Amino acid sequence: MSTNQISHTILILIGSVFILFIGKSLLVPLVLALLIWFLIISLRKLFMQIPVIGNKLPRWIWTMASTIIFIIVYISIINLLASNIQTLLKKAPQYTANLKDLNEFVFNYFNIDQFKLEDNLVDSNYLSSILSTSLKTLSSLFSNLFLIILYVVFIFSEEINFREKLGRTLDNQDNFNQVSGTLEQIRTSIEHYIGLKTIMSVLTAGLSYIVLLSIGVDSALFWSALIFLLNFIPSIGSLIATVFPALFAFLQFNDVTYLLLVFGLVGAIQIIVGNIVEPKVMGKSLNLSSLVVMLALTFWGSLWGLTGAILSVPITVMLMIIFSHFDSTKFLSRILSEKGEINP
Repeated sequence: MSTNQISHTILILIGSVFILFIGKSLLVPLVLALLIWFLIISLRKLFMQIPVIGNKLPRWIWTMASTIIFIIVYISIINLLASNIQTLLKKAPQYTANLKDLNEFVFNYFNIDQFKLEDNLVDSNYLSSILSTSLKTLSSLFSNLFLIILYVVFIFSEEINFREKLGRTLDNQDNFNQVSGTLEQIRTSIEHYIGLKTIMSVLTAGLSYIVLLSIGVDSALFWSALIFLLNFIPSIGSLIATVFPALFAFLQFNDVTYLLLVFGLVGAIQIIVGNIVEPKVMGKSLNLSSLVVMLALTFWGSLWGLTGAILSVPITVMLMIIFSHFDSTKFLSRILSEKGEINP
């Protein structure tokens, strides 16, 4: 690669990062709309497989039904999560007091100066600020709902005429068949990953909710939703999703028994679903390396905040799937993958 090519590549990368940063307010809803589009397509396919009526009704009816169902679920989940976070905010002083008791016990037992830790970790406003940030993120997702729906509508309208537009752009039939076939493979691969990963995340979160509710952990729905989101992050996601509710159970009950109970049961669910059920259902899916996961979290989190951190792995997986379908970018897909193996 020549010096000019290297310079052009660096300039393109810098320009892309700048556009991603300043265009955050428009690009984040667009990425969410793309993910929702893939989910709606998966749901539409399930409806079209219903015996008797599945194939008799036109596809647009199933598309409309899937979209309405998704909007209802989306709004319901955000409202429930916001309500749970507000409940946690009201009880924040109680959790902070339990954390102070733990802090004093540990540092008195080991005869260590506890002043700095108290200032930084057990401040009465520390937990509240974290929960308030989460509430603001949910409010942002709710306020962007109209724009997200608008994006989804235009994506579906583009889907209807896309093949015709592509055919007129590529007058050569062989080129049309090759390009349309590649794009269809990319769409199918991403749809497969997003759809099945969502099902596995729902299964993990649902079982965890039952466990947390049975134990009596406050705002079990909130922690289950967090488990659902973190389950999209390979390797470290399941660990974080297990540690957070376990530590919170300890803060709530001020008893190490509850910490071990939540950690053991939720961890068992993560292991069974993640290591036994998911590989059988998803097969040889594209796995990101742990380093790539951390870099993606850092990069997208720095650009788009908490929303970017949540979307970091799905975005990276989508890019890896796209790279795997072109000879010139297959090496990038191998670099991003866990073992250098790709399965378009």
